[in-house]
Amino acid sequence: MKPPKLTCVAGLLMLLLSIPLTATAQQNKPWESKLCKEHTGACGILVTFNPPIKDALLVPNEVTVDVPLELGKVTKVVVSSYPLGTGVADIPSEGFVAMYRFQKVGKYARFRGEIKKCTDQGSLTVDVFFKGFERYPIGAGVGGAIGCEQSCTIDAQCPSGQRCGFTLGCESKGKCIVPSGKSWCIDPAGRCGCDGRPVDIFCGVSSRTEYTSTPANAVGPCPRPCTPESGCGNTGLVCQNGLCVKR
Repeated sequence: MKPPKLTCVAGLLMLLLSIPLTATAQQNKPWESKLCKEHTGACGILVTFNPPIKDALLVPNEVTVDVPLELGKVTKVVVSSYPLGTGVADIPSEGFVAMYRFQKVGKYARFRGEIKKCTDQGSLTVDVFFKGFERYPIGAGVGGAIGCEQSCTIDAQCPSGQRCGFTLGCESKGKCIVPSGKSWCIDPAGRCGCDGRPVDIFCGVSSRTEYTSTPANAVGPCPRPCTPESGCGNTGLVCQNGLCVKR
């Protein structure tokens, strides 16, 4: 028979060892929280992309993920892409960005990261991993089949075989385009750049959109002729020596 003092010590030790196990077992599952019941799918998690996603994800892109603190402690947030279609079960997903550090903002843990390059899988998902439940991440309600386009200002920023293209308008943002080498989308009237200089015009593969090599805002010959009386219209250019030029 064990001495009473030794039995007491052994019992106390077993009790102390059982406390963490009991706490883990009783830990609330994030997906069973009130927020997840009120906000089916995303559990109140907010995701913001800058620039915003419209027709495609434009990179580089700053992504902000706000996770409600009441859901639990987050170990990481992962933005990734996954293969679409049939026969792709063995193809792994590709990560855009993984975020581990956060800043407390009100009732949220805010994670920020930058998506620097595209993948060729044509999809997007945002997963939030919680401590103790890493095998069961919560999707942030963002995803699906989304194309990815590389933003740019010059051709040198694009992958080989692509050009930096702009749609009409001085506020247009450039994106990397695979040129078709055909001219069927080009307006024969031509385009004039926002700086008053000529621009290259080209068509993209499988696209009806006309692109220019730099932002353009005028239709017609370039440099654009003018008179002091007629001016240069709403182009932001000024008339000097009979031509519209940049201020």
